[in-house]
Amino acid sequence: SAIKAKNLVSVDLKSIYVGEGVPNGKKAVLYQFTYQSNETLTDKEVNKAQERIANALLEDPDIEYR
Repeated sequence: SAIKAKNLVSVDLKSIYVGEGVPNGKKAVLYQFTYQSNETLTDKEVNKAQERIANALLEDPDIEYR
């Protein structure tokens, strides 16, 4: 299911890494999250959205969030 976060306008896959430091059969992925609002967003608002995303990811046993 899709993860929803207030003011999140895009999620872009920036890199995929397989190699030293990553266990066999696993890959490290880096995503960029872009938030946008008609008003200035506070750190608290963005952190709350990021926490919601992280918590949703942690529900999947195949994902290790770091």
